[in-house]
Amino acid sequence: MRPELFRVFDISAPAYFILLLTGFLFATAVGAIWARRIGQDPDVVVDLGLATLLSGVIGGRILHVLADGYFWDYVHLCTDPAAVDWKIDRSQCTEAMGRVWDAAKGVCHPNPQTTEDKISLCFSWAKFWAGGLTYYGGFIGASAAALFGF
Repeated sequence: MRPELFRVFDISAPAYFILLLTGFLFATAVGAIWARRIGQDPDVVVDLGLATLLSGVIGGRILHVLADGYFWDYVHLCTDPAAVDWKIDRSQCTEAMGRVWDAAKGVCHPNPQTTEDKISLCFSWAKFWAGGLTYYGGFIGASAAALFGF
């Protein structure tokens, strides 16, 4: 899958998010039509769809942080950003993006003094729009919302 489907006015449309949103809209519309057909309230289906979408994104992000090997990177962003090593090219490690190149190790580090304050760096684990969602975390979160929320 391509990480970016298209760009509009220099704003990228991530493929995973577009497919997630398309699936949500289709499933909610079909569920609401079916509920209306059998004489039930379609608003309940829309509420359930919104609850599962929100819980799925939250669950997908949390499990990505915990299970995919990035947990300590996010902890170090709060405590010592210099301990975080990003294995990217030197050309991608730019000062304008708040990054510092470490020539001795050949890695890039975040630099909270240039673009972001330390609190903003500390909450970077919650930036789901920057990438990093797991399918199984979303499935667990959405299933929990569907079972216990309604």
